[in-house]
Amino acid sequence: MTVPSFKAYEAWKVHNDGNVEFSHTSLVVIQDEKLFAGRTNTRSSSITVDDFKNVVEIAPAEIYPPLSADCRRASDILLPTMYLKRPSLMTFELGADNSVIPKLLLEEASIYEVLSRHEPCLNIAQYRGCLSKQGLLYGIVLTKYECTLYERLRDTSQPKLDINRCLTDVSNGLKHLHNLGLAYNDLNAANVMYTADDTAVLIDLDSCRAEGESLDKWGTLDWIDAPLHISDTRNDRAALKKLETYLIAHK
Repeated sequence: MTVPSFKAYEAWKVHNDGNVEFSHTSLVVIQDEKLFAGRTNTRSSSITVDDFKNVVEIAPAEIYPPLSADCRRASDILLPTMYLKRPSLMTFELGADNSVIPKLLLEEASIYEVLSRHEPCLNIAQYRGCLSKQGLLYGIVLTKYECTLYERLRDTSQPKLDINRCLTDVSNGLKHLHNLGLAYNDLNAANVMYTADDTAVLIDLDSCRAEGESLDKWGTLDWIDAPLHISDTRNDRAALKKLETYLIAHK
């Protein structure tokens, strides 16, 4: 039996006057591939073990989609050089319609499959296949990278980050997607990782879609000027300028 993983996500009410009010905290526990969920009126910073006593088990099909026949299966054995991208449970709500969670994972796997049919780009996360159990897609297997952009900026043991190289690497990743008729749609500092040789790599392609397609995720707060509804390369160009501003401010 593995050690359980505990997650807590705060939900907020937005009033007509623009003010926000704490609603509740959604609780998620994962242990041995089983999912348990619940909710509490306690803020996440004050949660105790007692808040998790009433979580209930959730059927795997609620968060894991059926594996598409087009998806390449990865080995069940994950090496230390690999990272397993699981469904994001930030929006999971007990008793609510959570169909967007498996949908996003399956669509992200489909994007990686499209990329795998073309010359690989060193500035986009390298795809190893999909982890499948009982016909369900449990996660996307990717190369594991050295550190996040945040960590690289704070790492005083290395030379200062080369901002121009970072922007060139990110731009190359975006151009690769654009040349295939795709837009990334969620460029922000949290979605950039670094390799051991100081190469910037785009991760998290769950918002990547063909140009003109509707989006289930609307971008990241502070990195967009307004919620994104349609996949568009203009979203990426605008976010790239924000990334440049961010890097200059944090150099």
